Amino acid sequence: MADYERLSAMDASFLGIEDETCHMHVGAVMLFDAAPLRTPEGGIDIDRIRKAVRARLHLVPRFRQRVAYVPWEGVPVWVVMIPEYCQPPSSLLPNPGLRKNGRS
Repeated sequence: MADYERLSAMDASFLGIEDETCHMHVGAVMLFDAAPLRTPEGGIDIDRIRKAVRARLHLVPRFRQRVAYVPWEGVPVWVVMIPEYCQPPSSLLPNPGLRKNGRS
């Protein structure tokens, strides 16, 4: 099995078109009930979340890959990331992280 996979023509074209004024990627925001993951200080146990994600990461191979370029050709390919870099990013909200309407 190869350590890389070429991007599809559509993925490669989206990547080629994207620049600082033309964003071709997809993003998402998810809101979860924090009660099961709350720490005694009132924050979220991010290590517990990362552990849960790592335990299931093998189920979606694309989530363990990143885009790289073949030297001298500039062809984009998917390559497998080093496992310790495969973790969900986190963003911090001001405590207590209330929505605009005041509900938590």
